[in-house]
Amino acid sequence: MRVHRATYALAAALCLLAAACGNGHPAGENDGGVIAPSDGATGDGPATTSDGATLEDAGDAGSTVIPPGSMVTGRVVDTKGSAQGQVTVEIGGVLAVTDAAGGFSLPAPASTPFSIKLSGKFSTGGFMQTIQTVGMLFTAVDRLDPTLMLPLAASTPTNANPVSGTITGTLAGLGKPMDATSTVVISPLGSVGNASVGTYSLVQRWLKADAADTSRTVAVSALFWKGFGASQSFLAYGKSADVVITAGQTTPGVTITTATPTIVQIPGTVAASASLQTVSVSATIALGNATFAAGARGVTLAGPTAFSLPVPLMDGAQYDVLLQSNVAARTTSLLLRRITPGTDLGAQTLSDPPALIEPANASTVPVAGTLLRVQDPESRARVFSIVSADATLFVLTADKEIAIPDFSMLGIAAPSSGTKVDWSVKRYTVATPAEAVGPLGYAGDRSDRAAIQPGETYAEARSETFSFFVQ
Repeated sequence: MRVHRATYALAAALCLLAAACGNGHPAGENDGGVIAPSDGATGDGPATTSDGATLEDAGDAGSTVIPPGSMVTGRVVDTKGSAQGQVTVEIGGVLAVTDAAGGFSLPAPASTPFSIKLSGKFSTGGFMQTIQTVGMLFTAVDRLDPTLMLPLAASTPTNANPVSGTITGTLAGLGKPMDATSTVVISPLGSVGNASVGTYSLVQRWLKADAADTSRTVAVSALFWKGFGASQSFLAYGKSADVVITAGQTTPGVTITTATPTIVQIPGTVAASASLQTVSVSATIALGNATFAAGARGVTLAGPTAFSLPVPLMDGAQYDVLLQSNVAARTTSLLLRRITPGTDLGAQTLSDPPALIEPANASTVPVAGTLLRVQDPESRARVFSIVSADATLFVLTADKEIAIPDFSMLGIAAPSSGTKVDWSVKRYTVATPAEAVGPLGYAGDRSDRAAIQPGETYAEARSETFSFFVQ
């Protein structure tokens, strides 16, 4: 079965605090904007054409004359930075289709800033197969070598073939303590399973890089604990020697000897506004490609408040630490990615999440031109999500107020009278460093936190969801 659904995103090139509407750098360079240099471009110095000519100031604020005959030569990627081929790119009504490397080249307009529109299709696969049309409109583009994000599903290499192998074995030493919860992990590939009293069995799947990629060298780790959250205690841990797993075969007799684990602390301090009274602090163990929960603490705030999170010391493991607080249906969080054991997190601050102001919840309004307004203490990138029964529109902007564009200009039929439309706002802040998540300095949909790089700190805040009905 196939379900056809259209998803479009309208993205304004951001003018953030670092830019102060004119920091001497192109939008997107070290300022969290959505336009970034293509590979090898530094973005330093004056803007240039694709042949190296310098763009001249047109005299108007923010406007630059582009020499005649110049080309816009850029690249289209997905949220993980993978090239997106077969994407239609439009500048000034002229179209091009990206090649396998995501590249395109089109005649440049007379001056910057200018707009670029992207559109493409992809299939989600599975039984309920969804064919999605995804579009994105970038306005105020001010460089001729942009890297543009189109939120398609991540690409799978064309020569990738799924294969799997099985590992079985026994537990020795402490084995599995009575009534303990277990996690057994194949690293670095990431298969996660459970152990019985004395044995375990895991199937590991991987994508072949080529025809010869029929085996991998792995190790198997086991962790046992009781309780959850603040009451969680770690009882036993062990790791096998390295073994070879082969596609289509079973590797038997791999022993894991467990012992009492060493517990290390991850300390820090958290502060927040008066509206945020409590903060949940939790850790996730990252072992190879696998992640699993490792305990949590609740912190009641009284000004800056210290906390310490105990985690088990595991060979090769790092830890993701999440600080999160809620205000009614709004959420604000801070993710510290791939922390090494014993690291002091230092002083961290949570800011208030955005709050929806207008239109009022359950009101009846026209669609095109309707203002969506949010109250937000941060001057950062935010995404307005506008969702009807058959279309989704994303508006990426630094503004706290947007007018809903006419759906028809994006190739989507306007919702009919009486249609319910939901809308919400997410604020994204990549703080360490601002440009490091993906090639754009824009984190995209953070449901895939694995895209955040080790050592980064990532803040996200979500508003409540309001609804309105089309007039």
